[in-house]
Amino acid sequence: MKKHLDRIYRRNPENQSYIIDVQIDHYNDLFNYLDPSPLRRRDLDQDFIAYLEEASLEIPLKFPLELDIHCAFSEELKEREDRIRQGLYTYFEAILLQRDRRIFLLIRTSLLYLVIGGALLLFSYFLSRRLEENYFNGILIEGSNIGGWVFAWEALDILAFKTAQLRREKKRILRLENGAINFRYQGKESLK
Repeated sequence: MKKHLDRIYRRNPENQSYIIDVQIDHYNDLFNYLDPSPLRRRDLDQDFIAYLEEASLEIPLKFPLELDIHCAFSEELKEREDRIRQGLYTYFEAILLQRDRRIFLLIRTSLLYLVIGGALLLFSYFLSRRLEENYFNGILIEGSNIGGWVFAWEALDILAFKTAQLRREKKRILRLENGAINFRYQGKESLK
């Protein structure tokens, strides 16, 4: 796996982080050209996002990431670089807030399912103690019992699997947010 990654991505020898290389012709290539907002609030280009997400999925979470943006021009504009960095960080922060909100909603839904499941199981238990055995009562008791277990299982599924997936996504996004964003200009530094 590591050999495969080393063939695709460069490594920073100082901190062993993997470097995701991006080539642009203009600073605006990183952002959605249809969005008229200023750069720090503008949506990122969806192809650029897809590329970052794919690279982040390929590289195991234990390795830090860096983003090297290779510009096909030689004019350096530090103010523009800072705005782009801010725009990227703002984007990552917005995605992190979305994930936090989804985790919160899933946990709330899971707790609701646990309460419903517990109530149905208790209802089934009390019905089995109080009602005479006949066909209709048996269906009511078994239906309540099965429904309780289904709700309880769904609650556990949400807590164990769905929130875990969102937490992994958050780690990938945090890794991108915390990684260095470097600009490389044509004629000033070439790809290693």
